[in-house]
Order: sequence, then C-alpha cells, then structure tokens
Amino acid sequence: VSMDYSAGGSTVSKCSARAMPSPGDSHGEGSQENLWGMADPSDGMASPAPPEEMLERFREALHPYWTGARGMGRDSWFHWDIRFNEVAKRVVFPCRDHEQRLVGWTQRMTWTEEHCFRCGAIIKDEARSESKGKLVHIPRCKCGQMYVKYQHWSGKWRNNVVYGESLFSGGAPVVVTEGPMDAIRLWEHGVTNPCCIFGAEMGRGQAASILRHADKVVLMGDGDLAGRRMMDSATRLLTGADVTTVTLPDGMDPDGMDSEMAREMLPGACFSRK
Repeated sequence: VSMDYSAGGSTVSKCSARAMPSPGDSHGEGSQENLWGMADPSDGMASPAPPEEMLERFREALHPYWTGARGMGRDSWFHWDIRFNEVAKRVVFPCRDHEQRLVGWTQRMTWTEEHCFRCGAIIKDEARSESKGKLVHIPRCKCGQMYVKYQHWSGKWRNNVVYGESLFSGGAPVVVTEGPMDAIRLWEHGVTNPCCIFGAEMGRGQAASILRHADKVVLMGDGDLAGRRMMDSATRLLTGADVTTVTLPDGMDPDGMDSEMAREMLPGACFSRK
C-alpha cells in the first residue's frame, strides 16, 4: 500500500508497505510529510485512497480542543466523523464521496504554543506574527515536525469531491464554503447541506459532484478577494444550476458567523434541517 501526504496542498511524502517509522524518528531535510507530520525526504507520488483501517489510527473520542478552543458542539464531532491525531496534534477531517467511500482527509494543526511540542525549539515566526497580530508558526521545526495549518492526503481527490457530500440529504440547496470548519459551523447553525471545496478554487469534478445532488447552490466564500473570485469562477462552472452568492464583510469567514447572522445572510431554504 502506498500512502502519500501533503502539507498546505503542495508538499507530499510517501510511506510504503514497509514498517512505518516511529513518531520520534527524524527524517532530515525534506518537504514531505508522513502520518505524524514529520519531514520525509522520499519522493512524493500520486496516492490511492487511504484504507479504512488507517483511519482507525486516529482517536474517535471527542477531543477537548473541539468544544474548548474551537467552541464547537459535541454533535458535530460525531456527525462529521471527526478524529484526532494525538501524535501530530491535529484534528482530522475524513472526506467521503457520495457513495460513502473514504477518499482522503485533511488535518488541521491545533498546537498554539511558541515552542515545538516534539523538541522544544522556538517555532514562532516573529515577522508574520507581528504583521498579523497573532501567533504564526514557521512551516517546519528544525527537528522535522511540520506546523503548516493544513495537511492533506495527497492526490487529486480534492479536485473531484467536496467535503460534506456524503452527508447531503433532502432537497435543500447545497451551501459551498472554502474550509471544513466553515461547513461544520454552518451545520451547527442549522444549515442542511453545507460543504467545502478545500480552498478558494472549485474543480470541475467538484462542480459535477454538487450538481449531482442539487440544482440550487449557494456560494459563500470568505470575506476577501480570494473568496469573491472563488464565487465568480464557481458560478461559471455550475452550469444549469440556480446559483446564489453571499458576500461576507471584509475579514469574515463562515466559521466566524453566529447563528443569527447565518440566518440573516443565507436563504431560508438552506435551513430545512431542524
């Protein structure tokens, strides 16, 4: 079995059927990832879908980060089958297609300290932290531990499926967002069919997946230039659909909306789930 990983959608690593390295192993200077978020110098290759048993490596039980730092409800953890990678300190979002097949996952970093949890070295990016007014990590610690915000199972699956399509139900419109947290937050606010496209660009395969389920689509990008461009380009791909675009205030994303704002900005038909 070949298992490849990528960080931030650009870097890839490979672990073959040989024994996987221990979490404490260092893999030197490389741009790739393995299961534990460590750098791996092996060449990246296109990956098949991960086997179901590999998902079982991650913790299923509700993690305090979800209801604490993120302020999310426990129901969403189980409804979306979210897991936690204890070794890499990442929330795992498994992605399934419309036939319930596991096609990949994305992992979001939860570590919020200035030092590396593996070796203790300082990982704060001073310049970016000062510019953004919040803690920003360097991409990778000298020990090989990666601190990019998102890591994805590699391959082209993100071009062909949307996160949440396995949960679509009824005739409610599909609400398209950029990130997993955006989609899940809207679900907590009562939206029936929220999903995300893993970024600010919709793939043709993703458009086909959406159109397979619904002829009414609501696009809600982040409140920035990339979000507005996403909605423009996605509208052109969703040929034949009744498309509504919702423009958020500058600097806001769907994850930052409260329930009242969500109901004010989205069409009422999006809230058929009680």
